[in-house]
Amino acid sequence: MRLDFGQIEVMDDAMAEVLRRKTPAERIAIGFALWTSARHMLTQHLKTSHPDWSEKHLQEEVSKRLSHQANFASPEDVIIKKMQYYHEGGSEKHLRDITGILKISEKEVDRDYISQWAKRLGLTEIWDAVQCRLRENP
Repeated sequence: MRLDFGQIEVMDDAMAEVLRRKTPAERIAIGFALWTSARHMLTQHLKTSHPDWSEKHLQEEVSKRLSHQANFASPEDVIIKKMQYYHEGGSEKHLRDITGILKISEKEVDRDYISQWAKRLGLTEIWDAVQCRLRENP
């Protein structure tokens, strides 16, 4: 696995600051708007793909698919899982997501917890690279 410190993208400082200044209620509203948009897009996709489905069957399928995906995890666990995905596939998307989470959440994330799990899972090199990049571009 090749890890290029210069390839890890960090969320734009201005956008991170905008999101950091949001109240918890505003963050929930943003999340709800994203969920509503995803529900609408999925509904439209299924309608197009399965024009023979009844409205009831369509809504049941949408609900099933969205509830199946609604596994909530702590930011720390999301970061650890994304480091595993990066380790397996090398997609920069996961590193961008990690740095974005850390930039927005700043002090809310338990970095010691992540460090412990990174060590246990053999992801220390990735975790160190992410932290290094964040120090270079806070």
